[in-house]
Amino acid sequence: MFESLFTEKTPRVVAASQYLANLDSLNHRSLSGWVINKENLDEVVSFDVFLGDLKVGEGTAENYRQDLQEVGYGNGNHGFLVGLSSQMFSAGRHDITLRESTTGALISSNKFSVRNKADFVAEVIGFGNRVVLAQIWTGGGSKKDPSSVEILVDGNRRLPCALSNNAGEKLNYAALIPDELFDGMPHAFEIIANDANVSSTAYVDILHPIVTPDEHLSDSLGQPGYIGLSRNAGFRYESLTQHMTQFSANDSLAPEEISNLCQAHKEVVRGAENRREFARLTLPEVSEPDVSIIVPAKDNFPITYHCIASLILSHNHASFEVILVDDESSDETTAAEEIIENLVVVRNAKNLGFVMANNKAAQMARGKYICLLNNDTEVTGGWIDQALEMFELYNGVGSVGCKLVYPDGSLQEAGGVVWNSGVPWNYGKNQNASHPSYNYSRQADYLSAAALFIDRSVWQKVGGFSEEYAPAYYEDTDLAFKIRSAGHKTLYCPTSVVIHYEGKSNGTSTKSGIKRFQELNSKTFRAKWFADYKSNGEEGKTPHLEVDRDNNFRVLVLDAETPRRNSDAGSYAAFQEMKLMMELGCKLTFIPSNLAHMGKHTEHLQKLGVECIYYPFYQSIDQFLKLRGEEFDAVYITRYQIAANNLDSIAKYTKAKTIFNNADLHFLRELREQLQSGDKDFSGPLATKAEELEVINEVDVAICYTEAERAVITSHVLKEENIMRCPWVVKTNGRVQAFSQRKDIAFLGGYRHQPNVEAVEYFCKNVMPVLSKRMPDVVFRVYGSSQPVEFKQFESSNVVMEGFVEDLADVYDNVRLFVSPLLSGAGLKGKIIDCMAAGLPSVISPITAEGTGLVHSQSTYIADSVDEWCSYIEELYTDEALWNKMSANSVSIAESLYSPAEGYKRMKKILEAVDVFACQRDQGKFKGYIV
Repeated sequence: MFESLFTEKTPRVVAASQYLANLDSLNHRSLSGWVINKENLDEVVSFDVFLGDLKVGEGTAENYRQDLQEVGYGNGNHGFLVGLSSQMFSAGRHDITLRESTTGALISSNKFSVRNKADFVAEVIGFGNRVVLAQIWTGGGSKKDPSSVEILVDGNRRLPCALSNNAGEKLNYAALIPDELFDGMPHAFEIIANDANVSSTAYVDILHPIVTPDEHLSDSLGQPGYIGLSRNAGFRYESLTQHMTQFSANDSLAPEEISNLCQAHKEVVRGAENRREFARLTLPEVSEPDVSIIVPAKDNFPITYHCIASLILSHNHASFEVILVDDESSDETTAAEEIIENLVVVRNAKNLGFVMANNKAAQMARGKYICLLNNDTEVTGGWIDQALEMFELYNGVGSVGCKLVYPDGSLQEAGGVVWNSGVPWNYGKNQNASHPSYNYSRQADYLSAAALFIDRSVWQKVGGFSEEYAPAYYEDTDLAFKIRSAGHKTLYCPTSVVIHYEGKSNGTSTKSGIKRFQELNSKTFRAKWFADYKSNGEEGKTPHLEVDRDNNFRVLVLDAETPRRNSDAGSYAAFQEMKLMMELGCKLTFIPSNLAHMGKHTEHLQKLGVECIYYPFYQSIDQFLKLRGEEFDAVYITRYQIAANNLDSIAKYTKAKTIFNNADLHFLRELREQLQSGDKDFSGPLATKAEELEVINEVDVAICYTEAERAVITSHVLKEENIMRCPWVVKTNGRVQAFSQRKDIAFLGGYRHQPNVEAVEYFCKNVMPVLSKRMPDVVFRVYGSSQPVEFKQFESSNVVMEGFVEDLADVYDNVRLFVSPLLSGAGLKGKIIDCMAAGLPSVISPITAEGTGLVHSQSTYIADSVDEWCSYIEELYTDEALWNKMSANSVSIAESLYSPAEGYKRMKKILEAVDVFACQRDQGKFKGYIV
């Protein structure tokens, strides 16, 4: 059911004439119909179900139907009934198609469209005492409340629900979980109503058969069958895997290193409870550490030992030292350096408390960064590397805070909020730590010192912790305000995860012990920083809005799918446009139409500060808009199909103005493809044209990449004031690899885009046979992702299918010429702009040249026949002076038309057209140039 969310878009295919299907009906996510192979009526056809380009189901047409047998369709065993992904229930109009599962060929069928509209929004909210808990939000409307409600488990099992209470606009339900689901495997729970259309998100969790808390199983956790029982076992396994990968590549690895790692893992799994023996451990010996980790401790050595064992287990590329502050302990802490080798220990003759202990230890720190770490924590793999990446990615960072989670996996804190009352909140406390709201980088009002990284120079600049908060509490909140007052950022990093056994070091009561200072220091903080927090929001209201301080406007970005770094021009453009809007002060929320979390590609956006929305936390764009649409100032939509499906919901649930980026004119691209193939039936392109123009007439602003496309659009809609040019941004590196150090020619593109496939096929079939005779030593190298298997037929000594390339510089800095023989397509061709910025001369087709600013014989050669392709390539490949001239001219055009400064200017103008009056920051949000 959920696998379909992660299916890649398939390439454009033609219908397979031998297959025929009919789609009969769609009822409660079940699609019925039949499929036959006209050339072999005995064949049982397997097929995939698509919603546009998104796979939402699969099946085999093998059910007996008497009506099929009666009309002569073999033995009649060609019917089907298949369950579809819950994506089918997103709002908007959807066309459903079938494709043969082996070849991907489109199966001819009747046109089958559905339009869905949810009456209610629902969600599963968690578990309690063997029941699953869920809510349906009625919104107080006139619709009759659903009466037949169930919990759907794994898409196929139904649990009856009981209404536990009616809380105004929310109906609360509970369903008993059967014994067999406590099997240690992940299960997906979803609320459905048989008498109403409910838009619901799935809740995925593992139900363990043993629910005894870890602290009561301390003598069993190291045994087979129990090692993986902890909620944190996945983090530990991840660290072990990363270490083993590194060890396997190290020929000089000493056996004691593996032994030390295994011992650390054993001790972490064992836990701190009831520990009386401490095996020897070894921290890395580092002369110039990147990070100095300060761990204060007052007794409770089992907790400290567990923390340091986790530091050894955690895999990081950054180096670190550990400074343990013994704050007048009387237990094994007094001999810590004898138990843990290479541990730096600072001993206090008297108990200084958290503030003074950290200040004292920081004076001994040798790292560029200081990390303050509570001893009642367990760190996870990559936690240091992820935090340090924030310092490298963003400008002006003073401190970075980790995501703190409880041992049960729930969230303790995703950065902090300070209200206009001066009261601080742990944002997201007790919520799902994986929810999209808590997994994007952003500035925070404060960051907990339980796990906090600070640039050492900034720490020294602001004087460390303010001693007025001694012995402890509010010192971290005060520190964040001091860091910002000194002109630096305080960032939350969701990918740096630390497990916090809160309360084990200082307890939880604020009435006695050191915790009493939590209330006393509150008054000190509020008096000191009143002017800085007085304009913040009212306590407890709209925390999801309060957490995004460093933004003037909120923009919702909709696209077909999540952009992928270095994958295709469309992804590159999406990244740059989002970056421009963020640099201009906008907070972005991004939703791909398939709502799929695409691993590192989604995470890359989140690291840039983009809130990414994905399944199972949200089921549809319509549902998201219904819940949060009112917060947005503008909606930025890429591709007309996405706009057509969502403009109604945007109008219904938001007051936002709309910006529509058509990417390229689809009808123009389709028309050129038809002309190229010789097909005289233009009904398809004309239908696309009508749909595109309808969208353009409906939005507030439409943008395109070239002046040629802008002219086409304005000639059809008969207006131009809201038709604007979209920026395309590249940055030249100021260095061009010499002519003599380069060889071969190349093309680069993404091959889910049909014009790129046509271009390679044309060049291999028509140009290379002639060029190879004239220049036998020149190799045509074809780069890019999703290459079709048909390309293999072209491989030879002169044609190499290189495939995906991680770093585009490997192409642009090593080949001598770039060729782009596009025969169809529309819009700006991003890869040729990249070539210009890299100073790589090119030979291109007229369609490639459109809108680029390149001029024939001055900055490129434009070829329109096989002879011209061969002659221009030969001339430019062999004439160094000509090559240098065109290289310099290409760079000059890129700097003039596609610079970041020009991009900011264009994007600012676009935003102002929808009343988003952004302004470029004095200091850029990001360091360098982000791709």
